[in-house]
Amino acid sequence: MPRPTAILAFVAACATIARAEPLPFTISPQTTVVVEQLTADGFPDFEAYLLQRGRGGVTPANNAAVLLWQALWPADLESADRRPVLDALGMSTEPDRTKALERLYDSRLLSEIADWLESSGHERADLRDDDHQSDDDFSEWDDEELPIEPPAAAVEVIDRALDRPWTSVQIPPLAAWLQRNDGAIETIVAATQRPRYWSPPPESLNDYVDSLIYAQLNLAYVSRDAARALSLRAMRHMGEGRLEAAWRDVLAILQLSEQISQGPFVVDYLVGVAIRDVACRAATVILHDERLSETLTATILTDLRALPPLAPLVDRLDNERLWAIEQAVFLATGQPNEILNKGWAMDRIVDWDAVMLEINGVYDRLVAATRIADRDGRAIAIEDWDDEIEFRSERCHNAQHALAIFFSREHCTQMAADVIVAIMTPALGAAIKAQDRCETRESLTVVAAALSVYRARHGAYPASLVYLAPEILPETPRDPYSNEPYRYERTIGGYLLYSVFENGVDDGGTDVRGEIVDGEWIDENEAPAELDYLEETDLVIRVPMPAFALPAPPADDD
Repeated sequence: MPRPTAILAFVAACATIARAEPLPFTISPQTTVVVEQLTADGFPDFEAYLLQRGRGGVTPANNAAVLLWQALWPADLESADRRPVLDALGMSTEPDRTKALERLYDSRLLSEIADWLESSGHERADLRDDDHQSDDDFSEWDDEELPIEPPAAAVEVIDRALDRPWTSVQIPPLAAWLQRNDGAIETIVAATQRPRYWSPPPESLNDYVDSLIYAQLNLAYVSRDAARALSLRAMRHMGEGRLEAAWRDVLAILQLSEQISQGPFVVDYLVGVAIRDVACRAATVILHDERLSETLTATILTDLRALPPLAPLVDRLDNERLWAIEQAVFLATGQPNEILNKGWAMDRIVDWDAVMLEINGVYDRLVAATRIADRDGRAIAIEDWDDEIEFRSERCHNAQHALAIFFSREHCTQMAADVIVAIMTPALGAAIKAQDRCETRESLTVVAAALSVYRARHGAYPASLVYLAPEILPETPRDPYSNEPYRYERTIGGYLLYSVFENGVDDGGTDVRGEIVDGEWIDENEAPAELDYLEETDLVIRVPMPAFALPAPPADDD
């Protein structure tokens, strides 16, 4: 990222030149991208452009967001934003917040779990944790009673119950929570049956221009609560033997992930990836259950193979260019700009058409790299793109280049493009890696389903993945990171299945999460500190997963 001194030098050189033209750039698809949606002053209206693109063909009857808002209302929406959002979605009546989903990690549930844990040897602990709760979660507490931190054991109970089968007898407070929230969860399930998803950021619905960067994706963020609730209920269904109901909830999580990924930006896609990861993990737990019939295992395999992928990441990346172009517009026209400090009029010393052409060229190359079907070829193209961004960032704080902007329009134009690109593009290459990782997890989950079908038919897991084709799968599944078959080993009572992941090296089945090392589950408090989570790990499925167990009481200090 460019140093502040370079940016200040650039701004100082440009700020002395007064703007002579109403618009110091050309409105065109090659420069501003947005050409038809304009403000009253003639500037590109990026918010209106994205609103029009997103709402096409969406109705209150086919939009999953309508039901999701009913189930999750009001999320983190400010009071002033609620009516505009409802009007945009065609919702005449404000949802009843008393029927909305309670957040899992709020003070009420943590308090109930802490009370229950006291009987098993845990000391009563304070209950506030801003990482898990909003201020609304503590409305029932008096100031003198307001707790400070949550009991680790209460949080751990919830964490474990999200991906391990449990029963109402084992965790009564969570069973009671599910009963209280059953209506909201069923509304979420109904939402996942709808084909479209569109929920406008509230900032785009007001009467003034906001930067796209500050768009609040309220519903996308809280949709993770919906995924957790479904996973929690699925695991209780599993623990109590309702396998079909468990799969129904996990399938709903998978469908929810695809819907959320339809949002306009990369962050929407990444939330979709996180939700799909929750679903794949829960699906693996279900698929290893020995009570599964061959019919149900075949149904799960069919559902997984028919599941639509997440919305194309490339479309989200294409929208991200608008953030960078918007910053160029702000700088060129003197509009307030909090990302690059503030606005200045710079049209005579900077060729803003050239700046926007360069910005679009950078994003065009990223989009083209993303479209490469071959993973190795795509990885090379993305690495080249990352190198370009790094080069531009380094050039921003090159002293000779910084001084040249005082004397050369060409250098000043280049600096403007470099500064905007270096600030606005980091981590987009990482999003593409997240796409590859998500698709590989999905593929591994399909293989897990095929293994479950094989076991249901033959009474045991196969000795090798080659036995899955062509009886169950059309061909032996291959690891996209190596173009070789996935690593697989049948074990006592289960199996080890994994991809070699990004480094292309077999690291012995050590999972990227650090909870499986050398193919075996480890104690949650004993993950090796030296583990390099990016370079020396695989993507691993290891079944069976450790059974649910309550956290051990703290040791007596005496």
